[in-house]
Amino acid sequence: MSDEREREAVGEAVSAEQLRQEEKKEAQWLKSGKGKGNRWLMLRDLCSILSLRPMSTMMTQDTMLLHRGLKRETVRNMLEQLERTACIEQVRDATGPIAQWVWVATEGGVLYWIGSRNAIPASIAQVAWTLKSVNISGEDSL
Repeated sequence: MSDEREREAVGEAVSAEQLRQEEKKEAQWLKSGKGKGNRWLMLRDLCSILSLRPMSTMMTQDTMLLHRGLKRETVRNMLEQLERTACIEQVRDATGPIAQWVWVATEGGVLYWIGSRNAIPASIAQVAWTLKSVNISGEDSL
């Protein structure tokens, strides 16, 4: 019994520490965008999401619509802007049943907009992973 209680106590301490680290990460994320314009923040979020997971244009538009409420044309313009500055690039993805072109963040883009992939808070990462799980379950039904 005491072993179980010790494990529970250790588990609670670890989860509390992880929560504190995540809160600190989110505070730093917000601080890094302080004083920047809304467009800068949206471009940073877009680059962050693409650094976590490659996405097609449509998936990127859907993600930014859900995350920031952006119109498809606005997202397309932002993708073009990030591509012109070499922060993102299109690559051919043949891992699935159908080969397609996807957007990915470049290392230079990650360094400029985010600093490191470890700096991305879970709230931003969750957007990419949620869309991934929805996409996977949608493929199963085909």
